[in-house]
This record gives sequence, C-alpha cells and structure tokens, in this order.
Amino acid sequence: MRLSATGPDGQRAEAETVMTAGTPELWGKKLAIEDAPAGKAVEIWGGALNRGPVAASGFGVTVVASRMEIDRRYDNCRYAESGESRAYCFFDTRVEPGEAYAFDAPFVVEGGEELTKSSVNMSIFAPGQDAGPYFNAEEYTVPGAGPKLGLKPTEPKGFTQLSGHISIDTDQRVDVGAVAGNLRGRPGDIVQLEVGLRNKGPGRIDARYLRYEIVPPEGITLMPPEKPSPDPEADEAPYWICSPWEPGEERYTCGSKSLRPGASETQVLRFRIDGRTTGTGHVKVVFKGGYAERDSDKGNNVAKITVQVAGAGDGQGRDADGRKGGLPWSLAAGAAVVGALALAAAVLYGIRRFHTRG
Repeated sequence: MRLSATGPDGQRAEAETVMTAGTPELWGKKLAIEDAPAGKAVEIWGGALNRGPVAASGFGVTVVASRMEIDRRYDNCRYAESGESRAYCFFDTRVEPGEAYAFDAPFVVEGGEELTKSSVNMSIFAPGQDAGPYFNAEEYTVPGAGPKLGLKPTEPKGFTQLSGHISIDTDQRVDVGAVAGNLRGRPGDIVQLEVGLRNKGPGRIDARYLRYEIVPPEGITLMPPEKPSPDPEADEAPYWICSPWEPGEERYTCGSKSLRPGASETQVLRFRIDGRTTGTGHVKVVFKGGYAERDSDKGNNVAKITVQVAGAGDGQGRDADGRKGGLPWSLAAGAAVVGALALAAAVLYGIRRFHTRG
C-alpha cells in the first residue's frame, strides 16, 4: 500500500507499506492409535503447524476424550471438573507461517478393561479464532498437578487440516452370540420366540458397530407388532427395532444397543406356522467396523430357528387320509379283523364249557 501526503508548505511525503490479509491456519498432527493394550495408559503426541499467511501470537489446544480419562498432569493446562474428560492448554509461543512445533510430552488417556474402541478430539486454534461450538474456558477449573507442557520446533511433516479426530483401537476382544430357539405348534398357530444378541465379553461393543438379521424358516411368517398410532395420546409404541415393518418378509435387519460384557439385546417376536415344514431359519450377528476380527468365537454368530409342527412326524397329528391318530388305516382295519376273530373264538369256547358242565 502506498500513501502520500502534502504539507502546508507544499512539501510532499510518500510512504509504502506491505499488508498481508488473512489469519493463521493451524493444523494438527494426523494420528491414529491401534492395538493399544486394554486398560492401560495411551500416549497422544501432538503438535501444531501454521499453514496460514499470518503469524499466530500463540495458540490454544483442547482435548476431549470419549469414555476415557485424561491424566491431569500439566501445570499450564486446566481440566473440566464434570462431564466428559477435557483439557485446555494455551501456549504464548509465536508461530510464524510455515513453522511447526511438537509438544515435548504426550497427553495421556486411559480407559477401562472392557474398552475396545474410543476416540480423542484435539482442536488447535489461534487467539480470536473459533475454538468450537461447545468450548467455554470457564468450564476448565481444575489445575493440573505436575510439570509444564512445553513445545519444541519440529519438521512440518505429518500434519493435516482435518486432524481433530484421533481414533483409538485397543486389543480387547468380544464374543457376541446370536439368540434363537425352537418353534412348536400346529399349522395356524402363532408362536412366540425370543431372538437377538448376547455379548459374553470381555470387551464392550457400541451400537453403531452391531446388527443382526432374522431369516424365518420356510413356511413360517414373522408377524411384526402393529405399527404405532399417530395419536399422541395412544399407548406406548411396541418394541420393534427391525426393518422392514411388514409380515412375511424373507429377511429382517435389526439394530442393537451398545452391549457391555454380559449384556443382551433381545425381543420376543411372533411367528405364524403356515403349514408343515422341515425348514430351518436363523438369527445371525452382523458386525461393522472390523469387529468380526475381534470376535473370539465365530461358532455362535449364527443361531438356528428350528420348527416342530404337531403331526409332522411326531405320531400325534393327522395322517394323509385326514384321520387323526397313530396307525395307518390298513393296519388299523387288519387289527380290527383279528380282534373280531379272537372274540368269536372266545365266545364259542365259553358255550362249549357251559354244555359240558350241564
């Protein structure tokens, strides 16, 4: 920018200055942690790179841990007393464009033994920049106990603009089994059966990584509950976490809640026996997010839905000609003839004995 001015005596003065428009653009380290020992401390080594055209007079860092606790170990950081485990630190080190700094020590987080997946969100921002929609410096009231967290210059490598989400995968495993059983009844009967999932542990699995499918046996119709009334004053909606919400489908996909070790997600559903059948259906566990590799017993991922229809081979139903009972008609008729002959012989023997006594 060039400026000029003329004084009262007619003298002219000129000046030139260079102005740079913009703000600091701070990037963080691209991090992901895999196969971390379950129940042990996890170290997160971060840093900041200024990719903007303007120097940052300093920068702040917030760390938010999901289902994990942040160790309150740094004197120049503050920590939230309630809610999710959170830390806030500020550094007054000037960061020129293109410069990068790494923290000289890690943030340390720790979860429980049952933790399989978690994450940490780390935000880096210059003074005056948006620190996020939920950031409030007044919520960080607990001082850290320990040394100061410092900075050291580093190469501007391994940084990325979208660096906030840091996934943490532990080495913990799960054992999710399917729940099903046997349907017993006569054609036309509607039979109830509990179906779903059960996690034997030792790890926890979140709802977004878990589903199950139901395939009814051939000749069996799954009868979902009635759809809820649009009337807001009607009774509570029935428990139904599957789709589609229609009877008679070949396959249903059902959601699940998060399952801690020993927890179950089951529902009692109605199945109509449409006719005689020897078919078999199943309930099957469906994993997402790599949990299939974490499952320690794949043999229980599928549970059979078996069917036992009265009259289909149990000797208590109706024969092919429509009569109820055990023996076929030809054998029953033969048995009747033999019985009649035996009775006639017994009567004749009795008459002869009567005449002899007389």
